[in-house]
Amino acid sequence: MSESLNHEDAVHDDVPAADDPQHPRSREDRLRHDYAQGHTQFISEEKIAQTHLSQGHPAYIAPEAEDTFELSQGHPAYLDADGDPVEPRDDAARDPDQPTARQGYRAYPCRACLLRSVEVRCDGGVESVGSDVRTVKPGDFVVGGFLHSENTCPLCAKGMHASCQHGGGYDGCQAEMIRVPNADGTLLATPEQPDADLIPSLLALSDVMCTGWHGAVCAGARPGSSVVVVGDGAVGLSAVLAARELGATTIIAMSRHADRQAIASEFGATHIVAERGAEGVARVKELTGGIGADAVVECVGTQDARQQAVDSVRDGGMIGLLGVPHGELPVDAMFWRNVGFKGGPAPVRAYLPHLLELVWTRQIDPGRVFDLELPLADVAEAYRAMDERRATKVLLRP
Repeated sequence: MSESLNHEDAVHDDVPAADDPQHPRSREDRLRHDYAQGHTQFISEEKIAQTHLSQGHPAYIAPEAEDTFELSQGHPAYLDADGDPVEPRDDAARDPDQPTARQGYRAYPCRACLLRSVEVRCDGGVESVGSDVRTVKPGDFVVGGFLHSENTCPLCAKGMHASCQHGGGYDGCQAEMIRVPNADGTLLATPEQPDADLIPSLLALSDVMCTGWHGAVCAGARPGSSVVVVGDGAVGLSAVLAARELGATTIIAMSRHADRQAIASEFGATHIVAERGAEGVARVKELTGGIGADAVVECVGTQDARQQAVDSVRDGGMIGLLGVPHGELPVDAMFWRNVGFKGGPAPVRAYLPHLLELVWTRQIDPGRVFDLELPLADVAEAYRAMDERRATKVLLRP
């Protein structure tokens, strides 16, 4: 299964709808928006079957090229753009119910073929492994992040797997199978095959839940603290859940959508604030003793969202930034208020062991953010549903 990425997920949580007069971008423009910092980019529906994934990631091979397929050291190898097998250091994951052929193209797995969504980041069964892989094996059900990492470099040792010196991102993951480099440092296998109802939450760990957790950690959420979450998409809702798990006692979700407000409350929000701007700040201060929140998680990235975060945090507080920046921070004003900020792409692998345990033991259910399921062939409709606010997050099944 795959998790489809929309303009409000992982890095863009509460982006105004396309018909918002203050944000006059057409739906087509937003669908073509290129996600930066290793995230995926939208492509037209017509190009989905023709997309070639470069940089050592899965290459779709036309049926007529099937005769050039080679086996490397006893394991299937992906063919690169020149028809040569890639290195055998990867492992492969798949959806056990889905064949590899799709729309006239066929994917050949080498090190890690795994089912991911445009956003997902790793969820599926291991199909085959490269000769150097040690921690996962064929048949395992694995979870991994939206970036691959070797988990041994100096930055990984510091917990910053998103900046792994030998890691990287993916050019796209809306396919039945993909190759995952650095499998040992990227993937974790579940103790056994998961129950079907756990799969959405395991899928959420591959990006949105770990991203929301990262924002709460960066903002300094801790026992007894007050936390404001700006943005009510899948990442914002995950940040609410993270704040609860980290011990915050006042959790304020800024949301104007009734369905998302309900999930936020279920995840632990103690208060819902629908107002924005000065009115929103006034409501936050009413709930925090007149001074603002100890921590704010900003999950949108726009100028307005960033200003909302700065105005909602107390002097001496911290802001966790998750939204891909397309707005400025008033750094000078923050300086005089002793307000700090920290954030960026989540180091998923650093958080994954703890969060996987919480999901596996059913202590958290982040999969609640998925409110629509569609087949992978209907990925364009998934984008439309999220763009038009008919869905918070879409889970794609082959």
